[in-house]
Formats: sequence, C-alpha cells, structure tokens
Amino acid sequence: DGIADLLRDGVNGRTAPAGDWESLSKSVVGLLQEPGLRARLGAAAAAAVSPEFDIDAMVRAQETLLEALFQRGTR
Repeated sequence: DGIADLLRDGVNGRTAPAGDWESLSKSVVGLLQEPGLRARLGAAAAAAVSPEFDIDAMVRAQETLLEALFQRGTR
C-alpha cells in the first residue's frame, strides 16, 4: 500500500503491469542503459517521499497513539 500514491511512471520511477515480466525487464534494461534517466528518476523519487512516509515519524506516531490509548484505558 502507498506505492500508487508515490510512484509515477516516467516521473519518479518505472512501472509495469502485474505479471508482465517482459515490460518489467525492458524497463530495467532501459534504466541500466540510461544513467541520466536513472539519476533523474532517482532524484525525483527521493523528493517525492514526504515526511508522512518517513518510517521514524510513523513509528513515533504509532507510539504516541498507543500511549494515549493505554492511558485512556487505565483511567
């Protein structure tokens, strides 16, 4: 979950239809052959990952929620 929210084919990554190994392999080969495209897509992908997808922030938010629920349940 979440990949469709982040990944845009040709903008910040490459996609292939599920089970379409030929399309996937063509995308991989294309990326191997084009270092400029790899760099552009990689930079765009890094920029697309917002703080809401930061694993540390997600863990802290879950800890805060669990602590609040625990406190509420022990009153």
